[in-house]
Amino acid sequence: MVTTRARAKRVRKGDDTGQSDPAAKAIAERSGSSANSEGNDAGSGDQGLAKASSLDGAGPQHPGIPPAGGSPDADLQEKVGTDVASEEPAAKQAKTSHQGDASESRSSPEHTSPTGGDQSQAESPKGTTNNSSSGDVPADSKDPVESGKVFFFYRPRVGLDHVGKLEDVQRFYLLLEPSQPGSKSRLIVIGKKRLPAISNHERYFAFVEAVAEDKGTLLQGMGVQRYQTTTMGERVVGACRAAGEGAYSILEHGSGTNFVYRLELPTEPGEAQRMCGIELEGSFGLSVKNPNKTSTPAVGLKEKADLPEALEDEFQGYAWIAARDPKLLDYERVELLFVGASKDLAAELGSAGAQVVEVAKADEGNPEELKREIHAEEIGLQIEPAETGAVV
Repeated sequence: MVTTRARAKRVRKGDDTGQSDPAAKAIAERSGSSANSEGNDAGSGDQGLAKASSLDGAGPQHPGIPPAGGSPDADLQEKVGTDVASEEPAAKQAKTSHQGDASESRSSPEHTSPTGGDQSQAESPKGTTNNSSSGDVPADSKDPVESGKVFFFYRPRVGLDHVGKLEDVQRFYLLLEPSQPGSKSRLIVIGKKRLPAISNHERYFAFVEAVAEDKGTLLQGMGVQRYQTTTMGERVVGACRAAGEGAYSILEHGSGTNFVYRLELPTEPGEAQRMCGIELEGSFGLSVKNPNKTSTPAVGLKEKADLPEALEDEFQGYAWIAARDPKLLDYERVELLFVGASKDLAAELGSAGAQVVEVAKADEGNPEELKREIHAEEIGLQIEPAETGAVV
């Protein structure tokens, strides 16, 4: 008998046959579908994302979720307003993690039932830790799940040579380069083309677009892209702009995990960083979606991540889990949820947060070093936003 899981895997693997080289596949996907992802200009939509425009204005959204504004990545944001409706505790847990409320610490994505119901009254699983009950002394997080360098990029919309405002941006990326031996580099797309606002605990849908053994392979796909359309001929998408670099960690905190970073370059956020929601330092609740859990209505990525059975088993039937295993991020199309939590790493996360700050301060970047790290001249990437804070 063919199991449900086997059938699901067979469907998801349908168009991957023959693409055995993950690096080549990553570049091919970004050069093909990502260049066309802003289909408003080319006359066709992103083939990797489900259209959710019909959801605009369809009933109230959850706190912290702004109404869809018709932006190219609005379908990513709509996913947050619909698919995670039953996972309200996920946002609530990240929002209150630094407040030390033990009653909220049970309300993590892992306590969502396999059918989507809220299990916040259930007993906390083994191994979870509650935050300190003191509002003055933060509870120290555990050792980092993962640490490394993070690079922030944005790409202009099709046909634009210059970016003047957020509406001119096609996509916003995080490029993660873990420092742990054997780890893979990842390119992550953030919905709404900026980081979620920390002040009102916004939560944005995101996904892993490409994975490679080294960041250089991913960077090759971030230069100028050209593609043909039947109605408008050749279309050109400008090269990505580097908006900053910094140190990052994924930390276990309370009953969940947080993605935290501290900027190294620029040393103070400028106009470009404010446009992209990049603070000097920031902490975000980070959850991973079960690829075998369908959305109702079906929005988000049409083709789901194809995880090994061992990683699928980590979900234990839950719709969302914390990112305690960084290998969950090593597969394309893995769906994520970022929830704004805090602008003060040490105050929220104790010594683990302070360590990220110290690493960044000790390794403050400079423009020439950044150019070398991201092969800016070779690929044609602009670094002015990271160097001066200017929007270009």
